[in-house]
Amino acid sequence: MPDAAPSEYGRWSAGEGSPAIEYSCVVLDDIRVLVVEGLHRLSRGGIELGGVLYGTRSGRLLRIEAQRPIECEHAHGPSFTLSDNDVAAMERQLAAPGPVPGLAPVGWYHSHTRNGINLSEEDLKIHNRFFPHPWQVALVLHPEKFGPVTAGFFLREADGSIRVESSYQEFEVLPPDARGPVVVVPAAPAASPPEPSSQPKSPIPMPGRTPGVEPTRGLPPRILEPSGEVSRTDPEKLGAFLERLEPRRSRVTLWTVAALLCVAAFFLGLAVRPFWLAQRAPQTMSLRAFDQGTQLRIEWDGSAAPVRQARSGMLVIVDGGDTTNIALDHEHLISGGISYARRSSDVDIRLNVAGHGRTVQEVTRFVAPPAQTQDRGAQ
Repeated sequence: MPDAAPSEYGRWSAGEGSPAIEYSCVVLDDIRVLVVEGLHRLSRGGIELGGVLYGTRSGRLLRIEAQRPIECEHAHGPSFTLSDNDVAAMERQLAAPGPVPGLAPVGWYHSHTRNGINLSEEDLKIHNRFFPHPWQVALVLHPEKFGPVTAGFFLREADGSIRVESSYQEFEVLPPDARGPVVVVPAAPAASPPEPSSQPKSPIPMPGRTPGVEPTRGLPPRILEPSGEVSRTDPEKLGAFLERLEPRRSRVTLWTVAALLCVAAFFLGLAVRPFWLAQRAPQTMSLRAFDQGTQLRIEWDGSAAPVRQARSGMLVIVDGGDTTNIALDHEHLISGGISYARRSSDVDIRLNVAGHGRTVQEVTRFVAPPAQTQDRGAQ
């Protein structure tokens, strides 16, 4: 087991007498960056990612030294659910040598972006199938867009059971610049009270008086007596005042302003003409679906106007009576398609895209050929 300074490793334990896990802070920071990037790949909930943890074991101490991401095509949506292709790739990855000689798979990690730190039923299937040894662990990370990444380890008890509802101990995975030592600034000494002055204090002047100056006599009164003249609001005088304040515009100025407005309206019409024509153009996205091996390939025209102008979208798949909603951001929309592992021979697909205050919808349906349906039934 390689030597390292204590500051380069973190330590986790479920309590006194339980196995201990030491992890490289550099490795956990790499995992933190991956799961945060996955969180921001979709506007709603992000994409969940996972990988294999490599390290060494000595008695009841497990040390994590490296990691390698698990390829997931997300055929079942943004959650970390392995398809048949993903399972085959996982088996090849675990059979291959580790990223560093002398390190073996000691567990795995994956992110939960839509729920907390726990092991779902699907997570438990992956753990029991690929990491069945009593000492192999699972690490679940929960990233937030405006908060830290929290994590927790899961390990088997002496009887082989696993506590799945929560980790025994959660902790925060912080970036390197947030793990520095805490600097304590000493408090400034209290200011000593001022020494009493031996000189006599000058008297405080009363309001309205200046020391040493005699009040001035005979000031004019602030309130003037009425002069007896009646105020008049002559309309002619008011009109003359307004005319001096804002002179009348000449006819030449008015014609100039009118001509400029006409020119501006002409160029504005040229500017909005392409958008107006685009609105009148057929709003088709060429949605289609076809079988591709064990997957159902769903594609659309990523260069279509509704797709290019859309900010987000939603793919609604009705498969055998079950409905699956897949949120799509702009990058996924312009990519033009996804793969989906269908469960029945009759699949309804609806694509909704939203942008610029309007929503465009297109529907298609996939029905497997009879021969292919019989083959799937025989399987």
